[in-house]
Amino acid sequence: MGNQRAWAMGLAGLLAASPAGAVDLLCPGSGATAAQDAAWVAIGSNAAHAKGDKIRPTGAPPPKAPASQVTILEGAPEEMGSLVPDNEGEPPKQGLYTLKWTLYPENKLPSWVVCEYEGQAPRWGQELPSGTKSCTVQWQAKPPLVKPIHCE
Repeated sequence: MGNQRAWAMGLAGLLAASPAGAVDLLCPGSGATAAQDAAWVAIGSNAAHAKGDKIRPTGAPPPKAPASQVTILEGAPEEMGSLVPDNEGEPPKQGLYTLKWTLYPENKLPSWVVCEYEGQAPRWGQELPSGTKSCTVQWQAKPPLVKPIHCE
């Protein structure tokens, strides 16, 4: 009985420590489950997308390699409203870059997280829950690897 109580108290503490509405996302091809991958939509190739290509419906095969880069967009992906990370240009620590974006839910524009893949198209995006205020991601350049994306 004591172990069950300790487990329940530990779980309650963990839930209390997690802010309401926080989400952790894994880019497709980065070890997510099929159900997690299904929440992402394919976005046109980088070249075509830059020319205003619309979002392509999911159905493209998922990437076979981990994501190499993440960006946060404000507004619809076809508008290419990429936000600059708050800490752009900071050097990596132990080979990992940490990027943080502040979002502005008061703008009432949807925010998207977009995963990009070295030498591959399409990019993959997911709309963030309304009211999301920030996102943080860690990634390494060589070999390319994006860690889980934390948004709250």
